[in-house]
Amino acid sequence: MRAAWRGLRVGGTLLLSVPVGPDVVVWNLHRRYGARRLPLLLHGWEVAARYGWDEALLEAEGNWRQTYEPLLALKRTQAGELPPPPAPPPPPPPEDDREL
Repeated sequence: MRAAWRGLRVGGTLLLSVPVGPDVVVWNLHRRYGARRLPLLLHGWEVAARYGWDEALLEAEGNWRQTYEPLLALKRTQAGELPPPPAPPPPPPPEDDREL
């Protein structure tokens, strides 16, 4: 994202398509951006348009093999370097399904 930021002039538009859905990283294969990771990826960019976007799919249960990749039009609105993203939110606590 930083390289794209440097390559665009202020007011320029980047077309980006990434897998979207519940956050998951499948080691050595792919990653999917959800409610926790997508805002970190898009930090500093203005989302000018979304094509094929469905907000409900950010948290929808599904198979990690299924892909959903909307097209995002991102605008660079600031001069200078891409601002660093905020610290990610803490992960949810693990589910404890042990019987007591």
